[in-house]
Amino acid sequence: MDPFEVRLAFLDQLSRLTASQQTIQRAAQFALNEEELCEDLYSCVLEELDQASINARINLLYTIDALVQPAGRGGFAGYRDQLRPDLVRVIRTVVPEGQLGAVNLSQTRKVMHTWRRKQLFAEEELAAAEQVLGDRMELHASNDVAVAQKLSLSKDEILRRMEEDRERASWP
Repeated sequence: MDPFEVRLAFLDQLSRLTASQQTIQRAAQFALNEEELCEDLYSCVLEELDQASINARINLLYTIDALVQPAGRGGFAGYRDQLRPDLVRVIRTVVPEGQLGAVNLSQTRKVMHTWRRKQLFAEEELAAAEQVLGDRMELHASNDVAVAQKLSLSKDEILRRMEEDRERASWP
């Protein structure tokens, strides 16, 4: 495939992400197989993140996590390097200000904890991103589902989120 076709195929995969580990790993593996197009595919992730619903943003964060994990095992580090300058921006997008951000807060904290434990980023990079989460935590002291119900999300959106949270809880 030429670079344009690769980009379109990747955008299609990103738009179809669910909480299923299979869809997330499939998208990440596709991007990792096209490492020469790392910058372009990373920009696709950022574009999709900016346009995605609050529920889809957490799935995109898990995809980003899958892209940076191989770097921690001595593999390709291009996606981790691309994320470094955007780390705070990505966290702010996944966990926006206001009550809406509370929906993704606990899952984002888990991802950040994994990155810290595996030392995928420098401590100062993680500290800046965790400051964003700390600010959001002060605003939200309730669980994700209760917050989602208060946000006037549709019943379908709430049910889908609950199902996706169950799916993520079953991951190894």
